[in-house]
Amino acid sequence: MTVLTAVDVDQPPHQSIDVGYDLATTYDEPLLVVYVMPDEEFDRRQRNRDAELPEEFETYTLDMASDTAAELAADAVDETLDHYDPQRIVTRGSVGSPSDVVIEITEEVDPRYVVVGGRKRSLAKQAIFGSVSQAIIRNVEQPVMTIMEASESE
Repeated sequence: MTVLTAVDVDQPPHQSIDVGYDLATTYDEPLLVVYVMPDEEFDRRQRNRDAELPEEFETYTLDMASDTAAELAADAVDETLDHYDPQRIVTRGSVGSPSDVVIEITEEVDPRYVVVGGRKRSLAKQAIFGSVSQAIIRNVEQPVMTIMEASESE
């Protein structure tokens, strides 16, 4: 088994990585840290790269974007954890709808736990999960730990 932690690299700090790593070490499991680059981000990167390079260079492909997303997940691990066992952590990147891809990966690897971040919405001073977190909670069979991050307005 494994512990799967989904990260949004645009939302530091990455408390979900801390919690995921704690669970992985507690249960002596590997930690899979996943970052899914949203389709819009892939399209933006593809347009920017294609506009900057001569035609004879390769366009920005889905494989390149997946590699970039895995590198961003690895960077989030390095930024979050001071001391960790690199043998325990695997990073993975993908492109698509974050909730759909995390659900697919969950079905594929059947983790012991899924750890995702959420945000507190100050509108009614209630914690409500974002749409990605909600979709994951509703659609996976494994226990999901949602680590709430304070909104910027709090």
